[in-house]
Amino acid sequence: MQKGLFICQNGAKPASGKGNLMGNDGIILTLKNDVIFKAVYGSDTEECKFVLMALLNHILGREEDPIVSLTYKNPFHLRQHVSEKESILDIKVETGSGELIDIEMQLCSYDYLAERLIYYHGGTIRESLKKGAEYDTMLKTITICIVDEVMFPETEQFLNVFSLLEETTHIALSDMTGICVVELPKVNPEKKPPQELSPLELYLEYLKCADEEGSEKQEELVRLGGKELEMVQHLLKKATEEEILREKALAREKYLRDEAHFAFLREDTKRIQKENERAQKENERMQKENERMQKENERMQKENERMQKELKEQQQAFKEEQQALQNEQQAFQNKQQTLQEEQQSLQEGQRVLKQEQQTFQEKQQTFQEEQRALREERQALKTQMQEAKEGKRDIARKLKADGLSMEKIAAYTGLPAQEIQKL
Repeated sequence: MQKGLFICQNGAKPASGKGNLMGNDGIILTLKNDVIFKAVYGSDTEECKFVLMALLNHILGREEDPIVSLTYKNPFHLRQHVSEKESILDIKVETGSGELIDIEMQLCSYDYLAERLIYYHGGTIRESLKKGAEYDTMLKTITICIVDEVMFPETEQFLNVFSLLEETTHIALSDMTGICVVELPKVNPEKKPPQELSPLELYLEYLKCADEEGSEKQEELVRLGGKELEMVQHLLKKATEEEILREKALAREKYLRDEAHFAFLREDTKRIQKENERAQKENERMQKENERMQKENERMQKENERMQKELKEQQQAFKEEQQALQNEQQAFQNKQQTLQEEQQSLQEGQRVLKQEQQTFQEKQQTFQEEQRALREERQALKTQMQEAKEGKRDIARKLKADGLSMEKIAAYTGLPAQEIQKL
């Protein structure tokens, strides 16, 4: 069964350092420029095939089953692409074993690169099945996207491979498709020397610094990369010496910068629009909050007026209760005065009785009857005193229920505090 492969390079950011080609406006062209990249890897020559197969074998880990031959279906022709600065550069090759490879290199950095990868990968899958053919003849398709920016900040690995897997068990639905993303900024973050890098890291590190012509680091990378990187270096030098290709690459690079600038302006406009929307929503929220607070203030004002009215009514009721209490106290004092006078009269009667007993001994029988009458009067007096005391207790209970202090109740009633407490 044949296999299909799709490679996408996004070279939006030129590297710093010495360049293989610098335009009059100071733009540095490197292998991360998609025109230069396609000229080096997409021209229909044995040299380009060699370096392209080496790159694919490294990224796909094909050391045990390497791609050993391929044929370009739409090789890069300089004259054909001179005026197409906005077109998508596309390379199609077929390997000797029947593998179909579709290589697309992007110059512009898209706002939704991941979504674009999925869209074009779907097109590659559809193209892998010939019209009218059975589904079992569908070619395997793989998208490889090399980007000079970080797409997945949540992971430190620079090569991320995505396939169709079940979410829980991770069972593969099929191995006929996959997307690989290579993030160049994540390659060799520890700045390890070239001799400590893996073959893939070595190749990608070279792509990062391929514009540093003549540097010790580049020479060391080329030396350790052997014939593969020596050939890339040769093809890069040859491509940058082509005047028309230089102009094409510079036009693409300028177009990229314009697109990047416009993309930034679009994002900034979206951000400002979102900020305005957020500010408008915040203003609406604040307005609603102010209206709510105004209603709450009105409610609180009415509540204060109600409480003030209740307070005045309570104060008036308290004054009336105080006046009633004073009246009861005066009545109690009057009763006390009457009781004292009655006691004095009783005492006087007892004195007179004694005199009469001494004077009228002969009237003993009569005296005894008068004595019995006196006892009855005493009993009646006692009953009155009991009733007076019970009256005091009633007054004390009422004063206590009204919340008057124990001391004031004792002062008003003359009852002991302990007795008042028991009431």
